[in-house]
Amino acid sequence: GRPPHELFKRFANGDEQSVSIIRQFVSDLSIGIANMVSMLNPRKVILCGGVSQSLPAVLELIRSTVASLTPIPTTIELTSIGEEAGAIGAVALAFEKVGVI
Repeated sequence: GRPPHELFKRFANGDEQSVSIIRQFVSDLSIGIANMVSMLNPRKVILCGGVSQSLPAVLELIRSTVASLTPIPTTIELTSIGEEAGAIGAVALAFEKVGVI
């Protein structure tokens, strides 16, 4: 397979195969986010990790798709934390649980 940034670049240039792949990715991701939002009712969903660096091109499509799948409003944002986001989130949760933040 191709690296994600290359696939998103081809998507932006209208490559038919890349458009199909990215649209399916957006659909699958949006369904997952909408399910999570429906179960947990978070105020904000933050997308991170390696692929998130390529998501600005489809962020509005993700937001509108999620909004069409769940009546619960949520904000969807990207972060540039990168691959360490999971570890940083775990530490922040631990601090929150013990009352540090």
